[in-house]
Amino acid sequence: MRTLGQGHESYREVALGRLIAIKEAEVTFYIDLLKPEKFLPAFWTKLEEVKATGIKANQVPQLSADGRNVIGWVTSKVWQSTYDALALDLPHLCNRVIRLEGVKQEYIWEKGERKKALKKAADVEMGDATSEAQRISDLVNKAVAKRLAKKEGNAGKGKQPAKERKKKTSAGSSQKKDAAKDAGKRKAKAASTGGKGHKRKASRDQGGPSKKTRQN
Repeated sequence: MRTLGQGHESYREVALGRLIAIKEAEVTFYIDLLKPEKFLPAFWTKLEEVKATGIKANQVPQLSADGRNVIGWVTSKVWQSTYDALALDLPHLCNRVIRLEGVKQEYIWEKGERKKALKKAADVEMGDATSEAQRISDLVNKAVAKRLAKKEGNAGKGKQPAKERKKKTSAGSSQKKDAAKDAGKRKAKAASTGGKGHKRKASRDQGGPSKKTRQN
């Protein structure tokens, strides 16, 4: 795996180097095309074609000395002067167009860089805001959990579980039943003992000899 990783890194470096070389060659090619000695010959050729067509279309009559007769046709001096001015200004106009396009591309590049910087700053700000919001959320959650735990603890002290309440209720009922049974037994015993005492007293009242009298 280590050998494979090293081979991959080597391939990436070689590929990246070749791509950079290709882009550098491309930039050099376009810069070379923008040199006046490269693009002006094509403009001169086109300008000559325009001149040939313009000469035919811009002929004016040549009059005789008395101005009464047309003795021939010549190229318009106005058109010729315009053409000469254009041919003189053409290199400057081309350079100006190239410069304007360069300024346009620089503006586009700077605009992109500003957007990247703004996005990066916004991401950092959002990251800070997210961290702060998360910290506040954690504090709130901890406070709520602590309050709930405290409330549940207090409720547990004053309130017994259902099983304990049921167990105590059952124990109380059993105790009451046992107490009722004991009371019934005592009452029955007391009633039985009380009946025998009344019978003995009744016998004495009727004149029956007591034990002491019989002994005498």
